[in-house]
Amino acid sequence: MTLLQESPTYNKLFPCDPVATSKYLTAAIGNGVCPHIVAVHSGDIVGVISYSLDGSFSDNKCAVLGEIFAYSAYRFTPVGRMLVWAAMDLAKGDGAVAMHIPIAGGHEAVPTLKNLFRKFGAEEIGVIMRKVL
Repeated sequence: MTLLQESPTYNKLFPCDPVATSKYLTAAIGNGVCPHIVAVHSGDIVGVISYSLDGSFSDNKCAVLGEIFAYSAYRFTPVGRMLVWAAMDLAKGDGAVAMHIPIAGGHEAVPTLKNLFRKFGAEEIGVIMRKVL
């Protein structure tokens, strides 16, 4: 919920709903469609990353980043790097040959996220667009 509340890009159109979020997480994590990797420190969740696999057009799978989040006290610490490393490693083990990393604008962390993924060898290849209906 904190992830969504901190994102002005999404919060205007998609107000946070704890019940809907719980249903999504139960379904996505429960059936393995969207693995979520959770960072824990002293028994508290401090960050999360998720991805899904897309093999729609090829036998080669592409991992698609879902969420990445670290609580503000854990930003600029190894938490983010370890989450990214773990997601990329697990996705590769799941058969992915690449990871698409959509980063929506409007969040203050965008420059930091772009820098983080560049350190892992990611490059910008496109644009995310949206039309409000």
